[in-house]
Amino acid sequence: MRNLAVLALFGLATLAGCMSTTDDGEAGDGTVLDPSAYQAPAQRPTVDAAALLADHEAFVTTYSIRKGNHENHEGARQALTQMFNSYGLDVIRHNFTEGDLDQANIVGIKWGAVRDHWVVVGGHYDTTTNAGEEQSQGAYDDGSGTFITMHLAKAFANVTPYYTMAFVAYDGEERGLRGATAFVQDGLVGNVTGFPITFVGTIDLDMIGINWPGTNAPVTYLVNSENLNAVADAKRLEMGWPDEQWKRKPSLAEAGLVELGSSDFAAFMAEDIPTIFFISDFIELGIPAPSAVPVPPAASIPAGAYPFWHQADTVETMRLMAGGQDNLQAGFQSISDVSVEILFRLACDPTMEWDVGST
Repeated sequence: MRNLAVLALFGLATLAGCMSTTDDGEAGDGTVLDPSAYQAPAQRPTVDAAALLADHEAFVTTYSIRKGNHENHEGARQALTQMFNSYGLDVIRHNFTEGDLDQANIVGIKWGAVRDHWVVVGGHYDTTTNAGEEQSQGAYDDGSGTFITMHLAKAFANVTPYYTMAFVAYDGEERGLRGATAFVQDGLVGNVTGFPITFVGTIDLDMIGINWPGTNAPVTYLVNSENLNAVADAKRLEMGWPDEQWKRKPSLAEAGLVELGSSDFAAFMAEDIPTIFFISDFIELGIPAPSAVPVPPAASIPAGAYPFWHQADTVETMRLMAGGQDNLQAGFQSISDVSVEILFRLACDPTMEWDVGST
C-alpha cells in the first residue's frame, strides 16, 4: 500500500499566501466564476516540433535510465523541473511512495482564472526495459509523450486560461500506473496544492508521434467523452488526417494491444473524468519489412506495436520506424496540433460541456 507523502511545492509559501476562498467556495485569488467575464485568447498557441525533438533527444540520451531512483532518474526530475521553470510556470514536485520506492511526478502549473478546476495533459517519464539497460533510452515509451507535454506547456505558458492547466510528467507508470493514480487520488482530496481539485478533462500521451503524415502507423485512441471526441475529430479532419489513419477503439484489447497493459489515462477514466488517450502503432497496416527496418531478434512485438517497445528504444529506432527525421517531425507536429486544439477548448472555452460515458 502506498503512503501519501507531504508534497514539496516550489514556492509553496508564496503560493499559499496568494490563495483565498471566495464566497462561492472556489479557491484562489482572482477566481472568475462567471464565464462571461473571461476573455478567451484570440489565437491558439503553436508547438514547434523541431525544437521539441531536439529537447527530447537531449533529455533521453542524457537521462536514459529513469527508474529505481537511479541517478539518471533523479537527474530527469531536476531537468524537467528546470524546463517548467524556464517557461515561467509554477512547479510542483508531487512526491509519493509505492512499496519501498519514493517516486515523484513533476507538474508544471499555468494558473487559470478558476484555480481549483484543472485541465491536465501528461505522459510518463519513467522507463523499463527487457534488454540491457544500456541499450534503451525510453525514447518512444514514453519520452515521446513526455516531450509533447513539455512543449505544450511551453506553448501555453503565455496564455491566460479559464481553468488551471497542469502539465504532468508521471513517474511509476511502468510499476503499475502509480504516478497517475497518486496524482488523481491526491488531487481529489486536496493533497496536491492544499485544496481539492475538480478535474475538467485530461489528455494522456504514450508512444505517440510516429504517425500521419510521416508513416503508415495509425493513431489509436480511447475517449470516454463524445464532446471531447468531437473536438479531436473535427481538428484532425480540418488537417486532412485520413480516416484510415485515425482509429477510435473501445479499449486497448479491442485495438489488439492488450499485451501493452494500460497507461496513465486509466486513473482518470476510473474517476469518470473526461479523458482522451493517444497511442500510435502498426496493428492496422503492418510493421515495415525487416529489410527496411532491422528489428532486433529479441524484440517483443505484441500485436503489431512499436517493435522496440521495452527493448532498444532509442532516438535512432524512432527515426528508423518513422523513415527518417523529416517524417518523425511531421508526425510529432500533427499530434501536437491536435493536442493544442483539445487543450485550448478544455482550458479556454468555459461554454463547453464535457460529457462522460463509456469508451
